[in-house]
Amino acid sequence: MFGLWPALPPTPRRTSCWMPRLGALLVAGCLAWPAHTAEPLPGTDGEGPAAPLATTVPVLRTAFIQLVTKRSYPDDARLAQLQAAAQQAFASAAQPWPAGELFLLIDRHPQSQEALVALATEAGGWEVIGTSLISTGKPGSYDHFTTPLGVFSHGDHHSFRAEGTFNDNGIRGYGLKGMRVFDLGWVPAEKGWEPPGVIPIRLQVHATDPVLEKRLGTPASKGCVRIDAGLNRFLDQYGVLDARFEATQAETGVRPWFWLPDRTPTPWSGRWVVIVDVPRAPAP
Repeated sequence: MFGLWPALPPTPRRTSCWMPRLGALLVAGCLAWPAHTAEPLPGTDGEGPAAPLATTVPVLRTAFIQLVTKRSYPDDARLAQLQAAAQQAFASAAQPWPAGELFLLIDRHPQSQEALVALATEAGGWEVIGTSLISTGKPGSYDHFTTPLGVFSHGDHHSFRAEGTFNDNGIRGYGLKGMRVFDLGWVPAEKGWEPPGVIPIRLQVHATDPVLEKRLGTPASKGCVRIDAGLNRFLDQYGVLDARFEATQAETGVRPWFWLPDRTPTPWSGRWVVIVDVPRAPAP
């Protein structure tokens, strides 16, 4: 499916949420969604100039449906809740709303466990591309953390691809060979075992072993965000979180080794992963 990848650089075991730490703990889905904006970007609704590069919003939605198997189907009321949570998260982080960029929203609430890919538009609006089931941290045992909340920048750290090897538990911690690992760096997180405390983990968004995809939709990870292989491929293929790497390539002329040979970037590459916790509103 993915062809041959260039040789991977050495990767410390501590970078995987699956991998056990040595010695002392190293401190270490989609329908045709309605538009939630009154002012679509040019090229997103069939009017105005065509979007540059490879795609438009309808094309992205179709690709999401074709690639992502663990889709979820929030209704309009739920999407409005998530949009408000995203707006609040950017405001709390003193980051402007990323109009004109794609971003990945993660809802870690146990009743939700959803990822949402959206294109931010003006005045806090968005165009939802698709939603899918994910798994975040499941505290309660040693070396398991509560996935931290906040707005995290992708591209400040090296990206890499899974080798497809098994960990000590006989599980492909990063999924099948070639899956992209989206690294968000060291982030403080709440320990899920006694005594309570906060220590850094290496926060990543990554695929999981195919046998564990059935757990997506419930908390199940050590603290990272697990996604299905289809969403992993979607984020990778369309450069959803690659804005920083694209800027570096433009400056240096050097193409990142981990990019797909047939990637189809959009005009709206972003870099933000937003993690929220949003209880569902009571049914009327």
